[in-house]
Amino acid sequence: MEREEAARQEREKAQKERERQEREKEELERARKEKERLQRERQEQERQEKVRSENARRQREAQAMADAFAKYEAEWNAMHGRQLTFGTIPWPVQVPSMVRNVSDLTERGIKEFLLSEHHSKNVSAKQRIREALLRWHPDRLVTTLAMVVERDRVNVEKGANIVTGILNGL
Repeated sequence: MEREEAARQEREKAQKERERQEREKEELERARKEKERLQRERQEQERQEKVRSENARRQREAQAMADAFAKYEAEWNAMHGRQLTFGTIPWPVQVPSMVRNVSDLTERGIKEFLLSEHHSKNVSAKQRIREALLRWHPDRLVTTLAMVVERDRVNVEKGANIVTGILNGL
């Protein structure tokens, strides 16, 4: 009888150990799942933050382009009657002050600026190019060239010819 009692106690002890191990295993599995859930949440938050950041960056770029075009138009309208230099010409690029010489006038810069979707939304690409060609055409630029200081006049004329050539290629 004692043996039976000892065996029964041993079986109960083994059963309790198995149950404890099963509970421990379940707790580990719950902890693993919770850790995975938290990691997915963190990744989703990071993804959403990247999306928000990218959207904000795009908005800033769009606003910068719209502002640059508005400034370009305003400077063209305000330059008559004042003395101009190569650096004060409103070149058709997003940051005209970066145009220090004629080699800075690139097709990419001019195309991205004039054909940007962030300004002149109701004006077709063809119409934008046409308007720019009229503005930069050498025959039309005679008045502007007369306002350019003598030392810069040749480079401004070269720059205008580059702009016209690029526009004709578009």
